[in-house]
Amino acid sequence: MQKRFLLMLLSLFLAGTLAVAQTTNTLPGGELHRGFDEVRQTWKEFFASLQSIHGEIDHVKYLPAGDGVIAFGQVTYHRQLKGSNPEQRVVA
Repeated sequence: MQKRFLLMLLSLFLAGTLAVAQTTNTLPGGELHRGFDEVRQTWKEFFASLQSIHGEIDHVKYLPAGDGVIAFGQVTYHRQLKGSNPEQRVVA
């Protein structure tokens, strides 16, 4: 299951909908990963830690930015890490 989710997520970057050279991922603690390889490794580690996950988009807003778009919003995740009890997290 984790490999399928990783491949689906990474396909967004490969399909030309997002610029690979400008791809970034910021973790909740503020750690920034740049470029396809770093972002791929971050998501690979994330999915490897999960037993299950389900996200509900609470709200999202899109802002034009040059040739791209910046999206921000809030998602409520219901997840269970391997070897842990289920939990709920709200992420902005």
